Amino acid sequence: MKYEAWLWGCGLAAFVAMSVIGMLPMLPEILIVVPTGLYALGAGSFCLGRPGMRIRTRTISCFLAAAIALLSAFHLPLKAGFHISRSALDESAGRISGESSQDSTGRTGLYHVIATERDETGAVILWVRTWKHMSAGFMKSPDTRTTRPWKEIRITENWSFVVKS
Repeated sequence: MKYEAWLWGCGLAAFVAMSVIGMLPMLPEILIVVPTGLYALGAGSFCLGRPGMRIRTRTISCFLAAAIALLSAFHLPLKAGFHISRSALDESAGRISGESSQDSTGRTGLYHVIATERDETGAVILWVRTWKHMSAGFMKSPDTRTTRPWKEIRITENWSFVVKS
């Protein structure tokens, strides 16, 4: 029984890590919602069916496993990682918007910025992830009403996590 618990725990840790580094938002919504629901249901049935666990411990472990999976599906680990790195991301965005000659790629808080971009609306994009034909990164936009044909996860009033395919 212990190896199943390790498997569940490692799967949950990988899910949270994928959310923090920005890989989870790059997946289609169906590939996030369905596994999250199955994981929450599976965690509940796995914990409830374990012999030898006290009822209170079983209930707490089921609740925690389901809650962490659901919070990851709503990108809370990504938002927490952003808030930890916000001052560094603000500084990098300020250098780009100020037309500084300094290179803004490299380690920025928890993230590694691989490319930067400033579009015609004045938005600054710090690209932190590329995968196949998609790019993902943090965008600081002075105009929050501008819509783009990208997947966008609003983090704060000016900051979003965007995925461009």
